[in-house]
Amino acid sequence: MWLAVAVAVLGCASFACAAGPTAVTADGAAEATDGSALADVRTFEAEPSVTCVVTTPTPIPSPPPELLIVLDRSASMNDVLAGSADSKWTQIVAALEAFTAQADAEAAFGLTFIGGRDGQSTCQVLAAPTIAPALHAAVALGDAVAQSRPAGSTPLANAVTAAAAYLATRNNGAPKFLLLATDGQPTCGTTPCGADSTEAPGTCDDDAAIAAIAAARDQGIATFVLGVAAPGATADQTLGAMAVAGGYPRSQTPTYHSIAESGMGDVLVALAAAASPCDFELSPGVVTASISSVKANGVALSPSEFQLIGRDRVRLLGAACAAYVAGTLTDVRVIVPCDV
Repeated sequence: MWLAVAVAVLGCASFACAAGPTAVTADGAAEATDGSALADVRTFEAEPSVTCVVTTPTPIPSPPPELLIVLDRSASMNDVLAGSADSKWTQIVAALEAFTAQADAEAAFGLTFIGGRDGQSTCQVLAAPTIAPALHAAVALGDAVAQSRPAGSTPLANAVTAAAAYLATRNNGAPKFLLLATDGQPTCGTTPCGADSTEAPGTCDDDAAIAAIAAARDQGIATFVLGVAAPGATADQTLGAMAVAGGYPRSQTPTYHSIAESGMGDVLVALAAAASPCDFELSPGVVTASISSVKANGVALSPSEFQLIGRDRVRLLGAACAAYVAGTLTDVRVIVPCDV
């Protein structure tokens, strides 16, 4: 989606800004007579209400969003839920494979694990991911998952904290997210477990896990939650709370993305919105390092909805950026005072 952005430079000295074959309309506007596109160009005396040049700068796309998958491979993922023929591990891996294949070219996927390997039961977590975020990583992710087997504990709180800290070191301007894939039974804690939990009594850590997800969101790293749990179970409720803390709950029950539901289309929408450009290059840049105002669809934006960055970039903020992403904001004009 491209946004037509006009840069209006006001108050130049007396001259005709047009070039090439033109005709002048009744209101003084120049028109091209050779069929080419021409900016709104007029001959005038310098005064602050006259537009002398209109150009269309290039939107600056954001880098692809980075989505680090935090995959639960703890021992409880070997369990089979009532009414299912496959383990929770098999079901959640299949859902991830389908999703990463669908978004392989739109998001930079990475992978880290929660839980032990080779029979080790440990509360330690990986400091760095198994696979760093990259485009077209679906095959590599699939290979890494195929070599893993569920075992050990579920240090989910520490794993989320480590994953968010890692993403924060990647200072590349890309929007960053976690995709937590789990059965909603965090351990390595000291709190009582739900009556229906399969974990050892007194080892659960639900509150700390939810708090870790909320803390990551406070750092600017939101979390999508893909879960597998029996409806109404303690784990089901924990997964819902995780989704709310992560910032992207679904609008229906369950609020997390369940492997029982079809697709993760709203995750794709959120990733696309994060990658949509709200920055625009002004070429040439402004001389005075200021802009008078910004209008969208003929209405002036609030000063809180735009920002001049340096002398050659305008960024839409808040509701203005959201409206641009939604396609309801389609005509922006940046009014620039002219250096005379």
